[in-house]
Amino acid sequence: MSEEIRETAIIAPETREAEVKKIAKPESSAVGGLHTLKGDISTYIKEKDISLTEIAAEMTKRRRLEKENAEPKKIFLLAGGTLLIIAGLATASWLIFFREKTPSLKDEDFKSVKSLVSSDRKEDIVLKSENRSELINLIRQTAELAIPLNSVLYAPIFSQTQKGKEFINAPKFFKILQIIPPHNFVQSLEGNFTLGIYYLKKNSPFLIFEIRSFDLALSGILAWEKNIGRDLKKILLFGNISSPEKKFEDRLFKNRDVRILYDAENNPLIIHAFFDKQYLIIASDLGAIDEIFERLISFSPR
Repeated sequence: MSEEIRETAIIAPETREAEVKKIAKPESSAVGGLHTLKGDISTYIKEKDISLTEIAAEMTKRRRLEKENAEPKKIFLLAGGTLLIIAGLATASWLIFFREKTPSLKDEDFKSVKSLVSSDRKEDIVLKSENRSELINLIRQTAELAIPLNSVLYAPIFSQTQKGKEFINAPKFFKILQIIPPHNFVQSLEGNFTLGIYYLKKNSPFLIFEIRSFDLALSGILAWEKNIGRDLKKILLFGNISSPEKKFEDRLFKNRDVRILYDAENNPLIIHAFFDKQYLIIASDLGAIDEIFERLISFSPR
């Protein structure tokens, strides 16, 4: 009598667990033919003797672990976003506070405005109305004041407002005089400038502009040369501007590079020169240019 003995394969628990995890998260492999998820699971169950319940339990466990791992990331991102919002609000509040507490040039005490060159006397020019004729007349009156020879008078310009005196900066100075210099020239200026009078053989007004970009200032003043004589004629008090044929010329004056526009008799009408790439000086007298350079060398406001 023969009995047919059927052998049943017994799968160890750890092996079963490994196989369940494998089906729950299969390894990537090259696909040899067309497969479906349903067919692959059915084949795997038959070969490994693993139940659908075990697979479902393992997949549920894996999803729970992934969800738990994702929670700290969400919390971290949420916390980081909150900190960024708080930092942004704090920065905005600080900027508002700082802007309110920092006085503008308009609100500054006018006494804090200083000349760009050392001076022997200070005489304020105060405009009641920002009018071109008023400003020109006040500059002429200031130039006629009697002060010792070889002296420099500093004449800052202010506008009278309800709050007091407001300093007229360079762009506003041009606006009142209805002067439109090249855009790159205006862009090169810091805003502060000096109107002064040098007293020697004659009263010679001059302008000193503080610059922040030498390249822009240089290209700007060169472009302005064709109109600067007409624009500044009434400010610098020189005579008739030269004929259109006359142009600025490069000259070396006491080892300093200057640009000079001459009249028909070869007398200097207007001179401009840079000092240390920080200041641009415009005057109608070489004596004034020389004195300003000497004072800037011996004393700089910076």
